[in-house]
Amino acid sequence: MKVRLAAQTLSNSVADALEYCEKNLKHPDFQGAEATAKFLRFFNDIFDLFNSRNLLGRGFKRPLSLNTEAEFSIFVEKAELYIEELKTAPNGPPILESNRRTGFLGFLMTYKFSQDHLEMFFSAIRSKGGYNNNHTCKQFQAAYLRLLCHEI
Repeated sequence: MKVRLAAQTLSNSVADALEYCEKNLKHPDFQGAEATAKFLRFFNDIFDLFNSRNLLGRGFKRPLSLNTEAEFSIFVEKAELYIEELKTAPNGPPILESNRRTGFLGFLMTYKFSQDHLEMFFSAIRSKGGYNNNHTCKQFQAAYLRLLCHEI
């Protein structure tokens, strides 16, 4: 699955385009697109928050720190409520009670429960050891120490 393509679709630029078609062009096919734009913006921000690593990032692309903790906590609570209130249709059942709940439940879990951190750690260890997948204990120790010295 190409997650990159999904992330590009669930973006602020697509939300901007929908709003432009609805409000500026007044195109009949885009009437009522504000709910979709809101959905796209929420999930764009969720993607940014869960994938934030750049210390120079802005908005939700900034990493979690003491400075961003309060702002991010408020957003996560709003996002959780938003996902819990999503419905399959205007008067339909909540999305979390439907057959399509799996993807939305996944967003309710935090990034730290993801395996990405572990995968990145072992990738960094491999790169310090010449991309060797089968380190001896001494090679692992040396790669780990090089990684600690580099990151600190």
